[in-house]
Amino acid sequence: MKKVLLTLSGAVMLTALLTAPALADLKVIPSTYDYVIALHSRLLDDPGVDVEFLNELSIPGDSRHGIVQLHSLPRPGDLEELAGLGIVPLAYLNSLAGPGTAYLARLAPPLDGAAPTFVALVRGLQPLQPEDKKSLLLSPLGLGDSMTVLATFFSDVDPNAAFGLLAALGLDPQPRAGGLWEVTATPDQIQALAETDPVQWVEPPTEYLPTVTVTRQLANVDQVQQLDTNTGVYGGLSGNGVQIAIMDTGVDTSHNDFAGRMIRFLDDGVDHGTHVAGIAAGSGAMSDQLNGNGVNNGGTPFLWRGVAPRAQIAAYRQSGSNVADYSDAVTNFGVDVSNHSYIQTVQSLYTTDPQTVDRIIRGDSPPIPP
Repeated sequence: MKKVLLTLSGAVMLTALLTAPALADLKVIPSTYDYVIALHSRLLDDPGVDVEFLNELSIPGDSRHGIVQLHSLPRPGDLEELAGLGIVPLAYLNSLAGPGTAYLARLAPPLDGAAPTFVALVRGLQPLQPEDKKSLLLSPLGLGDSMTVLATFFSDVDPNAAFGLLAALGLDPQPRAGGLWEVTATPDQIQALAETDPVQWVEPPTEYLPTVTVTRQLANVDQVQQLDTNTGVYGGLSGNGVQIAIMDTGVDTSHNDFAGRMIRFLDDGVDHGTHVAGIAAGSGAMSDQLNGNGVNNGGTPFLWRGVAPRAQIAAYRQSGSNVADYSDAVTNFGVDVSNHSYIQTVQSLYTTDPQTVDRIIRGDSPPIPP
C-alpha cells in the first residue's frame, strides 16, 4: 500500500491510501489555471518573462509597476517570498475562465530573474503600456481641446507624491473620494498621465445617471401604464396582483409611497432597499406632497412612481443563496419576482454561493416551489 498526494483543481490536496494495482489504474488530472491576462486594449496569453523589462529591473533604481504572473495560485508564504524578491502584488487581475494567477504589482529593483525563488514562483513579468491605463470611454479630442478626467494612482503611491506628479504635468489636481484625482487635461496631458508609472488608470467621470422619470420613458413603461395623473387611475398595466420581494437592506415601512402594499415588513433603517423598492413599486403619491420636514418634494402628481406602482412588496434582507428566504417568499407571500443588488462572486471563482443562486434561478432548489 502506498500513500500518494492528489492535487485537485489546483487548490485542494487530498491524501489517499492506494494499493499497487490501484496505482496502475490511477489517472491524475493535472492542475489547470487560467493563464490568460485580459486587458481592455490587448490580451496576454501566457506571456512569459519580458527579458528587456527584467533587464531594466535588474539595475538598482526606483520602483516600477507592472504585471506579474505566478505558476499557480499563491500558497501560504508565497507572497512573502515574492516580497523578499522585491515583488509586491497590489491588485488582482481577473481571469477569463478559471482561477487566475496574475497581479498588478510594485517591482523594486534590483530583481534577480535567476534566483531560485523567482524561477519557482514567477511565470510571467510584463510592463504596462500607456494604452493599458486609458479607459475606452475617453472621448477623442481635437488639438488644444481638454476634458475632465479622473486619475487613479497605484495604492502604494503617497497622496502628496500623486499631487506633485499631477502638478508637474501642468494640471490642477482636485482630490476626490476613494483616492481619485480630478483634473482637466488636454490629449497630450492625458497621454502623459498614462505614461507616468505611478498612474494606474485614467477615465472620464461617470455621467449623470437618469432618474426613473427618464428611464420609465426609455423603457416604454409610461405608455404601458397609461396613467391618468389627474385621477391616479391606470388604464394599462400597473403591477396590480404582482408580489415583489425586495431582497436588500429593508424597506421604510412608514413611506407613504408604499402605503397599503407592504406584505412583509423589514426595516433596518438603511435607505438603499427603500430606494430600490421605490424604483420597482413606488406609487409616486408623494411626488407633489410635503416631505417629513414639511418641504414640498417639488414634483408633479405621481412623477416619481416606479415601474409597477400597484405591486405588493415583501421586504427581505440580502438573501443571496439562502434558500429558506426564497421558499418563504414564494410559499407564504406568493412572490412572483425578486430584486437583488449585490455581487455574487469574487475573483472569477465559481464558488458555492453563486452555484446555489444559479440553482435557485433555474428552479432546482427544493423546497422552493417550481
